Amino acid sequence: MSRERALGLFALGVALAGVLRGTSVHLWKERSLRGVPTTRIDPRYAQLAAVLPPTGRLGYVSDEPLDTGRGGRLYFDALYALAPRVLSPDAHGHRLVVANVFEPASIERLSRQHGLLPVAVFGGTALLEKR
Repeated sequence: MSRERALGLFALGVALAGVLRGTSVHLWKERSLRGVPTTRIDPRYAQLAAVLPPTGRLGYVSDEPLDTGRGGRLYFDALYALAPRVLSPDAHGHRLVVANVFEPASIERLSRQHGLLPVAVFGGTALLEKR
């Protein structure tokens, strides 16, 4: 087999892997992962994104630890949906903090725990601000 042909087949294989990954994310992102239903990313964060500054670094808090499947998924969904803003996985040192929770009642507890005030609450997401 010639070098050009081998290189062409390699490039085709890499391209095919990318297409298959893109297709799987598109078709199965909203489906259940390990029995925990996921949500569409954009609608969950649309109202929150409208009240955030267009860029910058914000704190992030949740009712789920980041090292759990649910907590990690919440964090990475928020990172993706709220880009180009950067979410630091803590509230310390940030004037504005995004709360992203499975249980909407947790927002009040997280606000008190971190010394923050709710500015805007949209179900499972909220913008909190330092007192």
